[in-house]
Amino acid sequence: MVVQRRPFLGAFALAIFVTACLGWLFRGAGKPLAWWLYPVVFGVMACLIYALARLLRPNGARNGHAHAFDGFDELE
Repeated sequence: MVVQRRPFLGAFALAIFVTACLGWLFRGAGKPLAWWLYPVVFGVMACLIYALARLLRPNGARNGHAHAFDGFDELE
């Protein structure tokens, strides 16, 4: 069950990291973000990272049920 949630948990962790980095970047530049912008940035980043993770998985549109084949054998 944990294996099936790996893209979601990874997206959550990366979104926290990206949000913290953006907050640190803007604060260091002297333009801190508004408090309400952090959840917005987090939500957008989590959705984008999750969508990218789903696209990169084999047969991501079919809930990860991959049917592996050897491409070299298929070409011969």
